[in-house]
Amino acid sequence: MKELNELNILEDFDYQNEYIREMLRSLLNALDKDLENSYCLRWSNSLGLSNQLSSQRVYALQSVLNIKIDESTEYKAVFVIHTTVSLIVKLLAYSILSHLNNKSIRKTLDKASLKKFLEDIESGIVYREFGIANMCQYDVFSWYLETEFDDELYSLLMVLKDRATQYGISGSIDKDMIRPLYESIVPKSVRHLLGEYYTPQSIADYILSKSKEFLRDDYRAVDPTCGSGTFLLSVIKDKIRLNRIDRILDEVVGIDINPVAVTAAKFNYIFAVYPLLLKNGIKPSDIVIPVYLEDTLFISDSVGKFDLAIGNPPWVRWSDLPMDYKTKIKENLKSKDIFSRDTNYGGIDLNLSALIAYKSAENLLNKGGV
Repeated sequence: MKELNELNILEDFDYQNEYIREMLRSLLNALDKDLENSYCLRWSNSLGLSNQLSSQRVYALQSVLNIKIDESTEYKAVFVIHTTVSLIVKLLAYSILSHLNNKSIRKTLDKASLKKFLEDIESGIVYREFGIANMCQYDVFSWYLETEFDDELYSLLMVLKDRATQYGISGSIDKDMIRPLYESIVPKSVRHLLGEYYTPQSIADYILSKSKEFLRDDYRAVDPTCGSGTFLLSVIKDKIRLNRIDRILDEVVGIDINPVAVTAAKFNYIFAVYPLLLKNGIKPSDIVIPVYLEDTLFISDSVGKFDLAIGNPPWVRWSDLPMDYKTKIKENLKSKDIFSRDTNYGGIDLNLSALIAYKSAENLLNKGGV
């Protein structure tokens, strides 16, 4: 078993590993053969990505894939990067669950067996065997299963599978273990395009400690833009002393619009609590991880109300959003005087994160919530 830690993750999955670059290029080539890939279009539309080309972003993507990137391939390149990160996270989750439950993992698989194994990963079947009901279920990043596994892609997927399925953990997770992986593959300029400015775990812990001064012990918390789950881990660490998985699953909730972030947050969430269940002799059964793929600006009330909304909303320039998404936001808020018109202070560009905070308070907080 290989211990899950930042050093090992970077050793095995950093983009400077040539097999990772080859994997990205192979997936991009497969995607290029399907010019109207519905998965890629759904992903782009769900994130509200604009079509503006950034020279800095293109340069960063070229450095990762080591090929020429232009306007026609920029977002496809980001999509295959997210696909690869998502698959690594899912494989790591399967590996750790297998080690915790003393289940062996097959090493040698032919093409058909590998595709069947990955289908079981992407459908979530393998996680349900361990009591996790909703780790994943054919999300947008499962598109590669519909492509033909040529010899190159098969070999690369086998290397990825073999590296990822050697991992385990010796205790519960108390900090974001996926962030080093994500940041090692996704260029900073691309992360910033998506408004991703991650918060150090120590800062998240501090913010929670100050927030608790205004809360009861049985507070219910939500991170409306949870990313990979840094603030969720802070709240879980605070509540783990209860030794009540039902309470934690009800009282610690995450929401994010980015599907790869949701997968990462589910990973961090489950391994913050799962080993403690096993330690106490509790066999997990049908655990639904309360991390949801939703746009907080348009969230329904199905997740309920909370005493605490905590997190670090994404910073995305208004001008970087596509026109139809901006129109949707304006229509949703046409009766609200939210947007600044004072260009001396940045005008509308400075107010998107504030808008998310406003809508979170309006839709998610109980009266008197923090």
